[in-house]
Amino acid sequence: MFFVSVRLDIRDPDAVALVDPDRLIQVVTNLLSNAAKFSKAAGEVVATVDRCDRQVRISVQDHGPGIPLEFRDRVFEKFAQADGSDRRQVGGSGLGLAVVKGIVDNLGGTVDFETEVDRGTTFHVCFPEWQGNEMPAEPGSRAAG
Repeated sequence: MFFVSVRLDIRDPDAVALVDPDRLIQVVTNLLSNAAKFSKAAGEVVATVDRCDRQVRISVQDHGPGIPLEFRDRVFEKFAQADGSDRRQVGGSGLGLAVVKGIVDNLGGTVDFETEVDRGTTFHVCFPEWQGNEMPAEPGSRAAG
């Protein structure tokens, strides 16, 4: 077992997104879990919250191996794994990022990533910013920041 530190960088503390908070927690948990899983021992994961073009952007950055070029177009597919061999170092079902994409799409947001082999990966999710006069589109949805 090894440890990874997580640093939270809230660049805009007044940023509020119009989302279902339970689904937001699921998205952030999946992204943090993946980032920690692919980080090196004693590595650091950075979660950032800021605004971007009237949206709230949450970014999760690791300093792990990055995503291989040949896998990047399948990263959000169900059961997709960059290393599907029996010898792979990191466990998991390959569902986490597919779940993230599905939730973010359903909440009217977007998800993308930047990666560099041997340098790490940053996933960005963007949600519409709550303007204060908007009502949730679905029953049970509410603003969360």
